[in-house]
Amino acid sequence: MRIFLISLFVSLPVFWGMNAFQGNLEKFFYAQISESIGQIVEVRFPEKPLLELKAKSAISIKISQTGREKTLFKKNTSEILPLASLTKLMAATIILEDINYDLKQSLTISKTAASQENVPNYGNLKVGESLTVEKLLELMLSYSSNDAVYALAEVIGIDNFVEKMNLRARELGLNQSQFLNPTGLEDSQNNFNYSTADDLTILTKYIFRNHPLILEITLKEKAYL
Repeated sequence: MRIFLISLFVSLPVFWGMNAFQGNLEKFFYAQISESIGQIVEVRFPEKPLLELKAKSAISIKISQTGREKTLFKKNTSEILPLASLTKLMAATIILEDINYDLKQSLTISKTAASQENVPNYGNLKVGESLTVEKLLELMLSYSSNDAVYALAEVIGIDNFVEKMNLRARELGLNQSQFLNPTGLEDSQNNFNYSTADDLTILTKYIFRNHPLILEITLKEKAYL
């Protein structure tokens, strides 16, 4: 009994001492943490300035390998504007999907095809010369040759070709687009092919998934710039 009481009297001061030490330690750390929190300075990073483009309409979309999409920038994407040479994206789609075209097929350039306006030197074709559909497709996409796209459209007839362009546009959901010719040039009455950035986004995604050859041609190293 005496040993137990002695042990009890010895243990109590130690226990109280440990509790007091723990309490003081907790107060110390709390004080240190409170002081540190009080010293924290809020860091504000400068906001990125809004991207400014002189273009009337624009859109930029990031597409991951898994197909996930993120719109990075857009401006007036529903505004209807002249389509100009971007017309050739739909023209190329028709050429690659129509059974009347064979990439290895040779075509003879007509006088009408060779006389199209606004043609770059490399792509300015001569009457009577013979080029494959594949070569004409390259001249059309890489150098925006109006001679080349006109020659390709003549294979099935210009009116028929344009009709197919508009039909394909409706099928793909390009409801704000209209094609009057395969080149993108204005006619004598200043009428022109037109579209929107939204419609072109639909067409570009379709080409990306179904006609990678179009992208491959445009990415090839060019003989002339």
